[in-house]
Amino acid sequence: MIDKTRLRTVSGDVDIEALEASGGMALIHEHLSCDLSAGFGPEYVLRDPGMLSDELAAARLAGVSLIVDVGNSGHLREPVFLRNLADKSGVHIVASAGHYREGFFPEGLQAMSEDAIAGGIVKEIEVGIGDTGITAGAIGEVGMTEGRATVLEEKVFAASAQAQAQTGVPLMTHTAQGVGWEKQVQMLRDGGADLGRVIIGHMDCLDDNSAHVGVVESGAWLGFDRINSLRYQTDEVRAERLVQLLESGLGHRVVLSTDTAMVTRLQAGGGAGYGAVISEFLPMLRALGVTDEWIHTLSVTNNWRFLAGYGSGGDV
Repeated sequence: MIDKTRLRTVSGDVDIEALEASGGMALIHEHLSCDLSAGFGPEYVLRDPGMLSDELAAARLAGVSLIVDVGNSGHLREPVFLRNLADKSGVHIVASAGHYREGFFPEGLQAMSEDAIAGGIVKEIEVGIGDTGITAGAIGEVGMTEGRATVLEEKVFAASAQAQAQTGVPLMTHTAQGVGWEKQVQMLRDGGADLGRVIIGHMDCLDDNSAHVGVVESGAWLGFDRINSLRYQTDEVRAERLVQLLESGLGHRVVLSTDTAMVTRLQAGGGAGYGAVISEFLPMLRALGVTDEWIHTLSVTNNWRFLAGYGSGGDV
């Protein structure tokens, strides 16, 4: 079981309380190393070390101190690349273990048992990814292609839950724009995962307050993790739904991130980059009357509390 007071980064374990005290923001659903070109096109390749170093320098200047790269086998993430970025930029980076979703699973996964898949995930956390010796500090992003899970996706969710229960690390999911979140909660709960260490991802793409409340009431954390990604939802709607959650007293279980995975969303590609939550979204919340105390809770406190296991055990 991983010590919850420390976070396993690609450059070694770090003290979470000390990182939080520094006042920086942790982004918990991002991509710094990925190649999804086979599924989505050439813009979904993040491999340029110079470009990514510049992007991280800008993010650090904006106030970002740690990024969880939720890429795994399906994203073709490269742990050595991530460690080099961390060492050069000064931004702490957490790599993720596991497998993505149907269409992106590695060859041979279907023939493996649930226990074997879980064992492979645990190995990436406790021993290292491949032969790099670089350990993962999270499981993610575990996904479903649609609102329902395929047979193999169900097996991967069960194995991921088993590995999470064994190691205690955070786990992040990928939903189809929020659809099917109930199924994900059910699979992870049935598999023995601690929902207090789980973020159900991309829920900000779903304009449905009842679904948002449902995730929080399940004991999991609510991922508003596609901030500034306007393909499926406007940030104006995201902000309105978030204010609605604050008014319901549920803002303490929301995690903000951007899910940047393509060059066109980087500053170098004309986008807002990894600092978009700070530069674009927080001013929008302030304009809606959100207090400075809540701004700090949403942009700083919540993410560190999640990483430190606040709410572990499923308590809302």
